[in-house]
Amino acid sequence: MCGSFQLCITVQLPRACGGLAGEALYINTNSNFASHRIRELTKIFLEQYDTLTPKTSITNEFTQDFILQHIHCIPVRGYLELIACIELLETYLKGKQASIIFSQIKLIVIDSISHPMRFLDAEARSTMAARMFRDLRRLAATYNFAVVLTNDLTTRVTKGVSYTTPCFGDSFYHLVNARIVFSKRNNVFCGTVVKSVLHDKKDRVFVI
Repeated sequence: MCGSFQLCITVQLPRACGGLAGEALYINTNSNFASHRIRELTKIFLEQYDTLTPKTSITNEFTQDFILQHIHCIPVRGYLELIACIELLETYLKGKQASIIFSQIKLIVIDSISHPMRFLDAEARSTMAARMFRDLRRLAATYNFAVVLTNDLTTRVTKGVSYTTPCFGDSFYHLVNARIVFSKRNNVFCGTVVKSVLHDKKDRVFVI
């Protein structure tokens, strides 16, 4: 979750600093949206940002309140609300209200994609996932924003050996363009690229 929060913050970097000057839409499906954690991360981010960026009229406006105002959170309860949220998103993007609410959206986070579908049977889950992923790809390409989906992990046992794997297995794995697994190793946070059309499998260390 903290990783997706960081993306919601960094997507707002001013263009003068090489950023997108965008806004983030956070679709929360599991009731774990922690506003206090975003405030903590924003404060740390701005402390680092201030040491690297010359003071200008643009950077002076880039404050904690400014960042928080441009992270839009939509709580959803269950898979029907998630489907409705995505469909309404397209309505807003097409309509007159887009200039007010969604015109600067450069990142959409769904946290998590698996939580609202956990009670569906395998066939219904695969159908819903394929439909949502298709719609999200089309919207992202049309309106030029990135989509980040988080997934929960589960434990499986094969031939007496247990291992950790993403929920819903291959039905999700084959639908995404890129997949990154986050972990903590010896108090160091690490992101491992396990699927990408642009990059080889590799580890990257990062700080929260």
